[in-house]
Amino acid sequence: MTPAFYYPQLRSELRREWLLWYSYRFNAVSSIIMWGAIFPVLLLTLQNVVNATAAKPFGTQEQAASLIGFLIWHLCMRVFGMMPEMMTEEAETGTLESVVIATAIDFKHLVLLRVLARSVRSAVETLLLGVVLAWLLRVPLTLSLTAVSIIVMTLIGTWGAGFILMGLALLYKSVSSIAGLVANLAFLISGAFVPINGLGWVFAVLKFIFPTTWGIDLLRQQIAGETLNWGVVLGVGGQTLLLFGLGVFVFHWALGRAKARGLLGSY
Repeated sequence: MTPAFYYPQLRSELRREWLLWYSYRFNAVSSIIMWGAIFPVLLLTLQNVVNATAAKPFGTQEQAASLIGFLIWHLCMRVFGMMPEMMTEEAETGTLESVVIATAIDFKHLVLLRVLARSVRSAVETLLLGVVLAWLLRVPLTLSLTAVSIIVMTLIGTWGAGFILMGLALLYKSVSSIAGLVANLAFLISGAFVPINGLGWVFAVLKFIFPTTWGIDLLRQQIAGETLNWGVVLGVGGQTLLLFGLGVFVFHWALGRAKARGLLGSY
């Protein structure tokens, strides 16, 4: 099947996301306003603590590092949290089995298109939030093609982790508590708010096992104008492929198990 075969379905999923966003536009706008208010307060608190305890002041460069980490966390975790909910919602409404059986394209391909469409929606929301926060904080942020590539790799790695939870949702119906726990932990252990690349072996472990840690650190280096180690870039790319491949494998296995055990038609 050629990419053109999937284009009508992708267009349909993008339209579906737009209609969902428009139906819940108040909630979407409220979320941007909420983070637009909360993040500056968090950043100001961090700035005061650092200025009071550290020799180096918390300046514009440090603010930009915190902002870019937060935005990548916001993008990736919104998509990550949505992925298992897709399966749970279909199961709750009783349409999961019919979608698996009756869809015009392979169900796994349909799920991937839905994840892609939701990622586009989340990227637009995150971009708007980033513009608002950069304006409020007077922090200059520029995205080069290299930066966008790092963001995409980090997001696809997060898809892999999300596919694992989607597989668990097929078997156990609801895993929202796990998704919420991972998303909240990610704010701390991925270095989303405070860079953790100075933690030595702890950072070395986290960057290999957690999907966003390495990507956030690499993106900060790129935006700060540092010379990138292309071996590290290839490492992030390899991690992305590994996580995505593992996630797809687990989802494929779980879908087969759910079919064999007759779990698709009940909740």
